[in-house]
Amino acid sequence: MNKKMIAVAVAGALLLSACGTHEIKPDKDPSAEVNKPKPVSTVFNRPVGPTTIEFTPTGEFVSITAKGVSPIAGNNAYSIEQAVTAATLRAKRNLAEFIATDMQTQRTVNVLSHTVQKSKENTLNGMIDTPIVIDDSIFDLNGNPEVNAAANGELYSGENGGTYTMPLTGYPGEPNTNSQKIAETVKENVVAQTKLILKGVYVVSEKVVPEGRTVIVEVRSSANTINAANEIRKVMMEN
Repeated sequence: MNKKMIAVAVAGALLLSACGTHEIKPDKDPSAEVNKPKPVSTVFNRPVGPTTIEFTPTGEFVSITAKGVSPIAGNNAYSIEQAVTAATLRAKRNLAEFIATDMQTQRTVNVLSHTVQKSKENTLNGMIDTPIVIDDSIFDLNGNPEVNAAANGELYSGENGGTYTMPLTGYPGEPNTNSQKIAETVKENVVAQTKLILKGVYVVSEKVVPEGRTVIVEVRSSANTINAANEIRKVMMEN
């Protein structure tokens, strides 16, 4: 047997050995990913435009988006360009102001806790693939569900395409203690990463509305962009 045949035989043996001993680790099991509850979102409507927070059912920050609007002053391309720039700056400012003010209120925590609770209900009912988008317009000034909406269990749809019903479990009253703790975790995670979140903001979409002669810009910052920025920073420091 020449050297070439020996090499082929050894390679084949190694391949068979690798195939025979390969195991799927629990954290790499595709079904484990499928069965994980999906991130949930809460939309906070403000006079300056909506802000949406997306997070995992355990309270980990996923993303935050905000919108800004600006009128189109003229009738040419330059006017639209100026409006886009102004709307972008407003969207970034709206996001920063939300974190600095609304994000730290008890009402926000209460609304977030209802989102967490709804996620738990869906998981228990085997509805983990149903998008959860809770809109804060169906809550009162204290972050509790409006009586009429809660009593009727009305169906709502969010601008992001998700549908949801009012989280009725435990109503009237506050969500359970665990949901409240997770909501507090969401708040703490967002506030603690304020600087990184603001540095990671990027434009998601730019929309011209001819009827109203306005431009709407949506900006976003996510855990992925923050992690990518940190990796780049590490590489630059090492070099």
